Amino acid sequence: MNDRKLFNHWLIFLLPLFLSEVEVFVLHHLCRRSFMDSLFPHIHCLPYDYWGPLVQSTVGKAECGRGTWGDWCLETCNLRCLGSTCDKVSGQCDQGCEPGYAPPTCSKVCSRGYHGYGCSKKCPDGCADGSCHHVTGVCVKCPPGYHGKLCDKVCSRGYHGNGCFKKCPDGCADRKCHHVTGVCVKCPPGYHGKLCDKVCSRGYHGDGCSKRCPDGCADGSCHHVTGVCFKCPPGYHGKLCDKECDHGHWGLKCSSFCSRLCLNESCNHVTGQCVEGCVPGYLLPNCVEACAYGYYGNNCSQSCPPRCSEEGCQAKYGACYNCISGYQGDHCDTECHYGHWGLNCSNSCSDLCLNGSCNHLTGQCDLGCVPGYQSPNCDEAECSLGYYGNNCSKTCPSGCLDGGCHPVTGSCHTCTPGYLGDVCDTACADGYHGSNCSQACPYGCSDGGCDHETGYCSTCITGYQGDTCDEECDHGQWGTNCSNSCSALCLNRSCDHVTGQCNSGCEPGYQSSNCSEACALGYHGNNCSLACPDGCSSAGCHHVKGHCLSCSPGRQGDHCTEACNLGYHGNNCSLACPDGCSSAGCHPITGHCLTCSPGRQGDHCTEECDFGQWGQNCSKSCDMKCSNKSCDHVTGQCHNGCMAGYRSPNCTEECPDGYYGNNCSSTCPVMCLDRDCDHVTGHCITCVPGYQGDFCNLACGHGLWGLNCFNSCHTLCVNKSCHHVTGQCDFVCESGYQSSNCAQVQKSTKELLKTGSTGSTLGISLTAVTLAVALLIAIVVFVYRRKRKTFQSDSSTTEPCSNVLFMDDDADVSGEMTTSDRRPLIDQPN
Repeated sequence: MNDRKLFNHWLIFLLPLFLSEVEVFVLHHLCRRSFMDSLFPHIHCLPYDYWGPLVQSTVGKAECGRGTWGDWCLETCNLRCLGSTCDKVSGQCDQGCEPGYAPPTCSKVCSRGYHGYGCSKKCPDGCADGSCHHVTGVCVKCPPGYHGKLCDKVCSRGYHGNGCFKKCPDGCADRKCHHVTGVCVKCPPGYHGKLCDKVCSRGYHGDGCSKRCPDGCADGSCHHVTGVCFKCPPGYHGKLCDKECDHGHWGLKCSSFCSRLCLNESCNHVTGQCVEGCVPGYLLPNCVEACAYGYYGNNCSQSCPPRCSEEGCQAKYGACYNCISGYQGDHCDTECHYGHWGLNCSNSCSDLCLNGSCNHLTGQCDLGCVPGYQSPNCDEAECSLGYYGNNCSKTCPSGCLDGGCHPVTGSCHTCTPGYLGDVCDTACADGYHGSNCSQACPYGCSDGGCDHETGYCSTCITGYQGDTCDEECDHGQWGTNCSNSCSALCLNRSCDHVTGQCNSGCEPGYQSSNCSEACALGYHGNNCSLACPDGCSSAGCHHVKGHCLSCSPGRQGDHCTEACNLGYHGNNCSLACPDGCSSAGCHPITGHCLTCSPGRQGDHCTEECDFGQWGQNCSKSCDMKCSNKSCDHVTGQCHNGCMAGYRSPNCTEECPDGYYGNNCSSTCPVMCLDRDCDHVTGHCITCVPGYQGDFCNLACGHGLWGLNCFNSCHTLCVNKSCHHVTGQCDFVCESGYQSSNCAQVQKSTKELLKTGSTGSTLGISLTAVTLAVALLIAIVVFVYRRKRKTFQSDSSTTEPCSNVLFMDDDADVSGEMTTSDRRPLIDQPN
């Protein structure tokens, strides 16, 4: 060890003898705290690499400098302490904390739900979860349905939910919905439900589905918006089914005509029954049945005239087909004219009757006989049977019945059947036969003709058969000589024996009197009384089975009662839904997509979403944060990146803490407190102490320092200039003051030594080494005087550390240190 170092080492131990009145802090590798404390309590060892402030009090006790605390002033006050000061012992911020940080140490942000100075302000009531920014009080997130810094504004009309980004359902009237739930405030006419996506229940229509369908609608069904009936019951028509069928019409859709047999062609509009009665000759209720035998007239209410023969009378006007013997006229109400008698008054009274007069019923001579004859009919002559004339020598004419003739004239008493005349040589006139041609040919003979002898008809009138044509055709036959078979389309092969008309109705699927016509379009079944199923197209249905020939758009199945399978539409569900439709398919009738695949729009979803729209049915708007408001029409991902402050893919997330700008690629300025800045502009929310400006890149203005540059430099700092961060005076203090903030009155080292405590005098007995001490005192006095000059010259500029002794291995033997030998204990800002 050289002399310089030896001296340096000894100086450490001897200097306390002369500085016993001053507390000294020593930096040296030989300084050991345990050793020094035992010998020199007023000397304090510091770590060799210590770098911190020490301030000498006027009473000789060391305190931590401004902004530091702890046993060795190694701890720095939290930057968020107001005034950058804290308790020297505990480190607690004694003047409070900057806004947003919690006392006592200001090391933690405010508890959730609080913000501001002392964390004394509650977050706005509207903040979701009660959370807000610990400094500004701006809500971190709003509950669904609200927006704004304080979350005190409800969503704008047409929007709802988180962030008010969701559009109200398309079905809402005027696009109004509850700002929180999205439930529609009101539905348009014909719809109901929370989203107004349900049509009115069957039987209801209009606003709020509150109106009942008109009473006249069949099945109570009507259009859910207009209330127009889908179908009317039989007998009614009109939009509301409140109008009866027009005169002469009845039934479903009023498409049936009243029977021409109804009086005035008037019938019930529902059943088709004749309401005013039938034309003469037919019976109610439907006027299809003729009057029973023996009756005629309106409603068959009149009996045939009493003198009609067994054939009866015509059903319409009551004219007798034939009269009983002795009467004539349409109604057989007139006796035979004079000289005639019998059936239809076709017989003449006998010439042997006196004056040609006879009974109109029996033909007996009521006035007697001509001379020579007797009997009631004056037909008994004196000649033998078969002869007449003089001497009864002439043979009676061959045509005389049984050969008998008038004994005088030879006139036949009675002709053989089929002849008439005096000598019975004239065949009966057409239409008559039998004895004296007194019998009319049977009613059933065609053209009234028959064999004049037998009365057998040569041909029967239509619908009859037999010798006398008095038998109706056998079942299944009709017409002349019953030679025609009833149509196979007649029900049970039953038809009218005269006309061939099907009198029991038609086989299913046919109509008209002879069932030769298929059912009219739209009808089928027995008597064509059934309407085709509603789902059939305009082509109708099979007239027999009722199967639809083709279905209306949107229907399928034999009776078109089934809706199209998912994915199909149109006639017979033969068309596939457009490719752009979503899995919900399309409208079974029009083919319009119920909803479009994401990114598509239009009735058939063939069009891409308009610019700025995306998603299903293009119902979503590109996020306002997408650059140019442009996004993928399917996914909604932003095409051209995000607006400043947001990040991909959907630009819905703000930049993470510490980042901002386009694509969140910029980091917040380093001088932002907690690196917290606006995610869009990059402006700092709060600056670290000592800085200001949007980007905290500006130091506090002259005379200001600390958080937000709120603190003014101490008035005792020269030019009122201090460090913008710590507030320590930049230059020397005004004359007479010292310490980092120039708040202490300056005392020289000499004064400190004179006024130091006398209680710290060494009590060490050095009696045994008196000579050694005397020698050392002389050496120390020499060094001390030179050191004092240097000490006093430096005290004005290094006052905060005036009682710190720097002892380095390379120190000058004289105790003077060069500028390069000194290490400042306070890091002064540049």
